[in-house]
Amino acid sequence: MATTSDSSSTSEPETFTTLSAWGWNGNGQLGNGTTTHHSSTPVEVSDLVGVRDTAAGHSCSLALKDDGTVWAWGRNDAGQLGNGTTTDSSTPVEVKDLNDPSGYLSGVQAIAAHDNFYSLALKDDGTLWAWGLNRAGQLGDGTTTSSNTPVQVSNLDGVKDIAGGFLCSLALKDDGTVWAWGSNTRGQLGNGTTTNISTPVQVSEVGGVIAIAASGGHSLAIQ
Repeated sequence: MATTSDSSSTSEPETFTTLSAWGWNGNGQLGNGTTTHHSSTPVEVSDLVGVRDTAAGHSCSLALKDDGTVWAWGRNDAGQLGNGTTTDSSTPVEVKDLNDPSGYLSGVQAIAAHDNFYSLALKDDGTLWAWGLNRAGQLGDGTTTSSNTPVQVSNLDGVKDIAGGFLCSLALKDDGTVWAWGSNTRGQLGNGTTTNISTPVQVSEVGGVIAIAASGGHSLAIQ
């Protein structure tokens, strides 16, 4: 007669996902504790495990951990590391949140970064947070003041996807609408104007959207 095994005694061992990086490292964006000119082979990012997502910005890097915290390293002259300073770091530092009791950003489900010195984080509650350079209003908080800690994107909730473009940002909401803010010199906000806007505006004539993307001066949506 066959016997059943005790599943608890044969459970898989816990694993820890690590992150590797390679290429240019002038600002410590490889995260291995050095600013060695470059590495043509992958090096492990220091003291960072349990990573579930990552994003690359302009000479800086982001990682989202399984516990919902966000970590950053590399160039930080515009506050794009989100740790309350403008000092570069060659090892990961935790992104802060002055409004959270813990002092750090938490409950994050998705991150995005772009070549233009700013970063985005989508929280589990559907709110969106941004930090770094803000000269075109791409942080979405109604100002053009840069921030070295996360600020909440104004008047926007129910977000399920995000994208960062050239000094502008996109958000896809649960209802299939798309919202944009920041630089609009090429009409990349899709609202029928070419005027920069520092708070989210709805993209005209698109609905039922399931995915978004942003690039140097244009944006995309799948319906």
